[in-house]
Amino acid sequence: MQEYQALWNSVRDELKNSNFFPWIRSIDEREEYINSEIKDHFDILGFAKDVYYTELKKVPTLYSDTLEEKRIREIGYLTYK
Repeated sequence: MQEYQALWNSVRDELKNSNFFPWIRSIDEREEYINSEIKDHFDILGFAKDVYYTELKKVPTLYSDTLEEKRIREIGYLTYK
């Protein structure tokens, strides 16, 4: 994990602590651009969050991982999967 430490240190805190895909910011603002008829029929934000949490469950971790190391693995898995 040490080889990732410099990269991890360069990641902004709001991305490290996000409860969503780290490369998708302002999801609520983006949803405003979706046609209201589509939004009325589909829970797009709910679907995206379901996918996010489903994928997080697949992240391989080690018992010895710290919370920071676990989050590094999560972001890496979500990004490079």
